[in-house]
Formats: sequence, structure tokens, C-alpha cells
Amino acid sequence: MKKLAKSLGEPFLEGDLANYQNLSAYLQQQVKSLSDGQLFSLQFDSEIPIILTYTQLWHRATCILGGMRKKGVKPGQFIIVILDECQDFVAVLWSCWLGGFVPIPIRFSSNHSQPNLAKLRIKTVFQIISQPVVLTTEKLAKILEKDELWQYKSSLIYLEEVETAYSDENFYQSNPEDLGALFFSSGTTGKAKLVSLSCQAIVNRLIQDQPLNPETITSLFWLPLDHASASLRIANPNVQNKIFLPTSAFFTQSFALVRCH
Repeated sequence: MKKLAKSLGEPFLEGDLANYQNLSAYLQQQVKSLSDGQLFSLQFDSEIPIILTYTQLWHRATCILGGMRKKGVKPGQFIIVILDECQDFVAVLWSCWLGGFVPIPIRFSSNHSQPNLAKLRIKTVFQIISQPVVLTTEKLAKILEKDELWQYKSSLIYLEEVETAYSDENFYQSNPEDLGALFFSSGTTGKAKLVSLSCQAIVNRLIQDQPLNPETITSLFWLPLDHASASLRIANPNVQNKIFLPTSAFFTQSFALVRCH
């Protein structure tokens, strides 16, 4: 097999920014600088949002990290993440990066949308990756089992089990070239494929989104949580307030407005 051509340019990060080649260091510093920043997770079936500060999300992420380690999850292990609540997703994504785990987000909502897509993507991951862990909630697991999508119980971890563990702040010190996440492509040009992002690439993207006055900014997100760009942006504690509106609710409200006019 011929070797792939490789070209290396100048470092993307310079000066103080170079200190953030490590994902856990970046997250820790951002949460510290915007400790009272908030994530507003709007609910599809409720008018009352779930609101957590970055400090609360950080504590939850460190507890999930402790629980995952108690389950035997090791750095570099692949974690299929099937969650439909934004506050759960962000905390789990942070815990993966703090522990050196590799998240693979897969979309599956509790209102039972696109079950066949979720089934196909779960199957695809198990075909190409040996013994990944599946992390989801008890609620979603019941839906998956009901629709005969669940064939991998031996690899299953419930979020409710791991988030009650003691906080673990012995963070994994990732290298820039370490694998940081796998995301499915949109599939608009054919069959969806898994796209890999290194820890360095993720840090670069997070830093690129740094605004000048973060404490004055509120951002709204509505893209699916398994969308690569959306995942990184919603999980980036870089502005004072982040609001997540479920994609299905966004389209429902948009169509309602169109009908009214």
C-alpha cells in the first residue's frame, strides 16, 4: 500500500493559545472564566426550560467521568452517544474529552423520529469499530428495545448509573494528534460516513469561535446534536448564555408561523 502524502505547515496556535492544545485544559479555563454562564435547554413537550450554569454542567461532567471509569472505560475507547436532551449531551461530551474517550453522537429522539436512521448508524459503528460502549438513558433504551433496534446490551451504559458517581478531576492529558470525536457526515452526497476529528482540530474549532465580549452574548442553536458543527458549538462554553431549541420544535414553530402569514 502506498503511503499517503502529508504536508505540515506552521502551527495553528501561537502564544497563549498554544496552552489549549489540551482539550481538558481549554474546557477548565473556559468554565472558570464564565462560571455563571448558562445553558438553556428548551423542551419539545414543555414550556419550562432546563437551565444549568457552566459550573453545574462541569460538576456533572466530572461525576459522569468518575462513573464511566468505574465501569471500566479507558482512554481511547469509543462511546456511541445516544441522547436527546441538550444538557445531557453537553455534560457527556465534556466527560468524554476529560477522560480521553472518543464520542460518536447518534441522533435518536424520544418523540420517535427517524428510528431507521438510528438503527443503520448504530449498526455501521459496530461493523467498523470493535466493542464500542453505548451510552444512553433508560428512557431511550426502552424505545430502542421496543423497536428491536437494541442488539448490543453487553455494551450498554445508562447515563443515570454513571452520573451519580463521585466527581473525578484526574483528567486525561490528550495529545494534539489523539482522536477527539467521530461524527457522521450529512450523507447529502451519498451514504453517510464517519468523519474523525483530532483533539487539535477540536481545540482549533473551539478557539475560532471565541468572541471579544463573551459575557454580553446569547446564542441560539437548533441544529441536531449529532451534527458536527452544532455539537462543537453548543458544547463550547464561550458565551454567557446558550439556548438550545430542539430541531423538531424549531421546524414545528417555523411551519406554524408560515401558515399564520
